[in-house]
Amino acid sequence: TSEKYSGRLLQVRSEGIRSRKALRELIDGARIVVGTVSSVGGKNELFQLKTFDRIVVDEASQILEPLLGALLTRAPRSLLIGDHRQLPAVVQQGDPGTVVTDAALREIGLTHLGTSLFERLFLHAKRSGWTWAYDQLQHQGRMHREIMHFPAVEFYQGKLHILPESVRHYERQILPLEMGIAASDLEGQLTAARLVFVSTEADLTSADPKVNRHEAAMMVQLVEAYVRLYAGTRDPVVSGDIGIITPYRAQIANIRRELAAAGLSPDDFTVDTVERYQGSAKRIILMSLCANHAEQLDRLSNLSSEGVDRKLNVAMTRAREHLVLVGCPDILRGNEVYARLLDHVTTTPDTSCILP
Repeated sequence: TSEKYSGRLLQVRSEGIRSRKALRELIDGARIVVGTVSSVGGKNELFQLKTFDRIVVDEASQILEPLLGALLTRAPRSLLIGDHRQLPAVVQQGDPGTVVTDAALREIGLTHLGTSLFERLFLHAKRSGWTWAYDQLQHQGRMHREIMHFPAVEFYQGKLHILPESVRHYERQILPLEMGIAASDLEGQLTAARLVFVSTEADLTSADPKVNRHEAAMMVQLVEAYVRLYAGTRDPVVSGDIGIITPYRAQIANIRRELAAAGLSPDDFTVDTVERYQGSAKRIILMSLCANHAEQLDRLSNLSSEGVDRKLNVAMTRAREHLVLVGCPDILRGNEVYARLLDHVTTTPDTSCILP
């Protein structure tokens, strides 16, 4: 809990209370109770003491049916908020243990135990034409429009837009690049567009196929380039501005070693997998795709029932101002989505003329 709100914790608010009546009055006086699904769902006594009009569940697309089934019966109305086109809940079992074969369950859309209640109900409502039962937010305030364009078209059927002109921070999403003068070809790429693909070779000599030393070295060059390009501007790069996403823990360790060897503190950058990045954002996102062999392409993707690559969607939508993808194009083009992404980057470096 943020320190700003720690005074609202039940354990803090209840300090000094010496009677059941006083505790009951404290709980009755709270119009809103906030907690995790597991903490609230496991407190039967809370629902014995208090009646709720509505239950609101955020990030519902990452919560499986067993955790929500009982909780949603605690109130006459519920509101599930989430994005099933981003990463689902982590399920360790494979298809043999999660595919549903019962005909009655499959008829209601329960075909896979790894599918959230949110996704099942959302898709069922769409198929049934229940327009009153669902809606979709169509404006985002995080990404610059040049970064947003590909996810908007590829993952959201063109229904994702930047903020309206009347809303605060709209200007931030249309700003032209204001950086220092490029001193190398790499810096020239970075100053030309906010969405950039940097080509590297597959690392076929490493003992670990989940490591690409060329990409790790490029991460250092990109960090140094952005720091230099923004050094003389009104918005220099500071600790925490740059995040690095890569699919393997071995590559995470490799990148951290390269940063340290270059005299950069690895702790100034969040180097992690896309699964651990969901829900967060960075000013600059660098992606080391680390595909050394065609067989690794499956590791890069997580396809939804609608064919959306949820991993790539999450990774790309973490960036506010800059997004750089680094990888071997010959291998990446073996994946249809990445092939379209590479075509987009090379043919539409400036998308400001495409989206309003």
